[in-house]
Amino acid sequence: MKFAQEFMLIYPIFTIMLRDRAGLSIAEIGTLVATGIVLSLVFEIPTGVIADKFPRKYVLLTSILLRAIVVGIWLLNPPLIGYFIAAAIFALAFALESGALQA
Repeated sequence: MKFAQEFMLIYPIFTIMLRDRAGLSIAEIGTLVATGIVLSLVFEIPTGVIADKFPRKYVLLTSILLRAIVVGIWLLNPPLIGYFIAAAIFALAFALESGALQA
């Protein structure tokens, strides 16, 4: 299941959403996606430590709640800075989930 999750076609949908809803250019969308990927790598080590210190269920719950916050930011704050903030929070949520599942 985890293997199949990595091959979801979210990036084309993400690109269409950002292009239609926010009017971002392809360069801005690429920068946004790259920022999210880099931040998820940066957050990987600290969130692994967090997953070791706290119970796994709380770390996973935090990850889910952060993803819900990201959806709210996407819907309520469409300018580019809102999407960058959402990308950073989503990267943190992804790293928390990854750290909890690997702990």
